[in-house]
Amino acid sequence: AVPELLKNPYKVSLKTLEQDLANSIFAPGKSQYSMDQYTYDQLVQVARSIGSMQEAMKSATNIVDDIKAKLEQQGLKKSFTQTSGSFTVDGQSLNGTIATMDLTTDELVRYIQFGKTYLQDYINKLAQQIPDLAYNSDLDLSDFDDFANQIRNSNVAAHIELDIYKNYVVRFDIEVYDTANRAQNDVHIIGEFGSNPEKAQHVTVYITQATGGEMGRFDYTITADTSTNFSSVATITSQGSQIATANIDWNKSSGDFTLRVSSYGMDAATITGNAKVTGSKMVIQLGQVSAGGGYYSYDLSSLQITIDKDAKITKPSGTAKDVLKLTEADIQSIMTELQSNLGNLAGLMY
Repeated sequence: AVPELLKNPYKVSLKTLEQDLANSIFAPGKSQYSMDQYTYDQLVQVARSIGSMQEAMKSATNIVDDIKAKLEQQGLKKSFTQTSGSFTVDGQSLNGTIATMDLTTDELVRYIQFGKTYLQDYINKLAQQIPDLAYNSDLDLSDFDDFANQIRNSNVAAHIELDIYKNYVVRFDIEVYDTANRAQNDVHIIGEFGSNPEKAQHVTVYITQATGGEMGRFDYTITADTSTNFSSVATITSQGSQIATANIDWNKSSGDFTLRVSSYGMDAATITGNAKVTGSKMVIQLGQVSAGGGYYSYDLSSLQITIDKDAKITKPSGTAKDVLKLTEADIQSIMTELQSNLGNLAGLMY
C-alpha cells in the first residue's frame, strides 16, 4: 500500500524557497532530519540562483523590445521601404509587397559593435544574477572586432530584399558586396519558400558569389502528399557536389515509414518505424536503425513517442503539501508505513 502521506501531490514555493528552507526541519540544528551546514549552504545558493534565473528569464522575454529601444537611442534602427511589385518564386510570377533596406559600411560596423556591447552587457548582467555564470562570463568577443575591421577595410555594404505574398515572406535576398566593385565582389544569400505560402511544397536556401557561382544550397521538397502517402527529400549541395540527402516515405494507411540518409551518394543510415495519426495524436513506434549499408543494425522497437497537439498539463488530484513544511511526525509516519510495507513484501518472497 502507498503511505497516506505519499498519496497527495507535493510542492515547493520557488518564491519563498530560501526562507522556507531556513524554517524547515531540514535546516542545520532543527531536527534529526537536519542536513549538514555545507549541504544547506549549497541548497541556499541553488535557491538564490533559481530566483535570479526567474528574473533573468523574465527580462529575456523583453529582450527584443530592449534591443529596439537601444538601437533607436543610438540612431541605428532602420525601417524597410515597401512598394508593390512582382517577383518570381518557384518559376511563378507573384504580385505582392517588396520590402528593401540598404546598410552602408559604417552602419554594418556600428551594428556589429552594438551586438558585441549588448551581448557582453547581457552576459555580465546574467553573471551577477546567477552565481554559477560568474566563472564563465569573461568571454573573448574579439571576433566581433576582427569582423568589424574586415568590413571597414573592405568597404562592404548590404542590400536586403523581402518579397511578401499573402502576408508571408516567400522569398528573401540578402546581398553583401564590396562598394568599390559590386559587380565582381558580391555574395547573395537567397531563400525561397514556395509559391503557396499556406502549404509550401518546396523550400530552398542557396548562396551565390559573383566570381564563383553557386557556393552552397539546401533544398527540401515534398514530392507527394495525399490522403494515403507522404514523401519528401532534403538535399545539401556544396559547389555542385551533393553532400547529403534524406528521403522520407510514409504510408499513412499502414503507418509504416522509412527515413533514408545518404552522404556523398553512399548509404549512411536507414530508420524504419510506424507513425499513426488519430485525432490530435501521432504515435510514433520506432523499428530498426541500420548503418554502414546494413552492416550495423539496432533494434529501437522499445521506443515509442506520442505527440498530442491538444495535450494539456493536468493538475494532480488532491491538495498539494509543501515539502519544506513537513514535520518530524510526518516523516516518521512515512518511514513507519514504508518499513511495514517492505516487511510485508519480504514475507511474500520467503
